[in-house]
Amino acid sequence: MPPDGALTYRPSEAVAAVVTALYPTCVHPGCAVPSEDCDLDHVVPFDHTDPHKGGWTVTGNLEPLCRRHHGLKTRRQWHYRMLRGIVHIRDSHGNDYLTAPGE
Repeated sequence: MPPDGALTYRPSEAVAAVVTALYPTCVHPGCAVPSEDCDLDHVVPFDHTDPHKGGWTVTGNLEPLCRRHHGLKTRRQWHYRMLRGIVHIRDSHGNDYLTAPGE
């Protein structure tokens, strides 16, 4: 059973507050754009056709990405995944980066 709000695309204010507190800036390596100025991106894409299938709008599936870096992810130039709150990022050359909460 999904938690409240998980099946809606936009996060609640409470969920957004937790995500921006965990990640004070865009999670992209070296980016200093404050998380309040970023998109809260679904790591696993939200399934607009059937939200029960995954990509839920929960703190463990959201990351702040500034518009520039969100675009890189959307164009599949960088790949993101999350495991226990740590964002694993792979660039187009196969280099890996990690962003943990608070970084």
